[in-house]
Amino acid sequence: MIALMLAAALTSQSCPQLFANGVAPTVPAEEVCYTGFAIGYDAAWGESAWSAEVLTTSSVQAGEATKRNGNFHVCAELPKAERISPRFYAKSGYDLGHMTPAGDRGADKPQTFGTCNMAPQRPNLNRKVWAGIEASLRNLAATGATVYVVTGPEVSPGASMLGGRVAVPLKTWKAVYVAGRGAEAWDCTNTDTPICVQEPVSALAAEIGFDPLPGIAHSIESTAFALPPPTKGTP
Repeated sequence: MIALMLAAALTSQSCPQLFANGVAPTVPAEEVCYTGFAIGYDAAWGESAWSAEVLTTSSVQAGEATKRNGNFHVCAELPKAERISPRFYAKSGYDLGHMTPAGDRGADKPQTFGTCNMAPQRPNLNRKVWAGIEASLRNLAATGATVYVVTGPEVSPGASMLGGRVAVPLKTWKAVYVAGRGAEAWDCTNTDTPICVQEPVSALAAEIGFDPLPGIAHSIESTAFALPPPTKGTP
């Protein structure tokens, strides 16, 4: 009963400033608001269904001015039964892959190291092209763009589970809305030789089963918009 009450409290949180036009992704999840990002936690997966943030020139500057200074930890905001220890990832062959990256945040960087903001990623994805995609979006925001980003895992039915608790996604994705310009998504296979493609947000929504950017018009979601290439790795 206590866990259910806590879960209800989490879903009642609201941080509309982190979502395009103030609307959170349309999927049942426990919404947790942090200083500069929010997650929609899926307890059955042991990870976020989505993690949302907004990048601006000032947030990028704050991120660059703050060294990486966090330790992986359980998310105390969740009911105890739903918290995931970093040990579930140990010797699994998967990285604790940030959904909202530490590099995007300033003084609140340590908050991004909660395991509820993680998903299992193969090292060749997490450390190479995925990091390059993250950097390319920061570079875009540094030019003066306001960039809304929603990131998450694509988990298939019957997915393998780390320690019986953490679902291993087939892919990880980023839905991106550049305010006043357009929207597009990155979709990357979670493999040793990852393949990353750009596709309309509407195509990603059909694949993952929910709209990651429901606050923007369908006409924007369904129109191709070229995002900058990764700063490293290959798309």
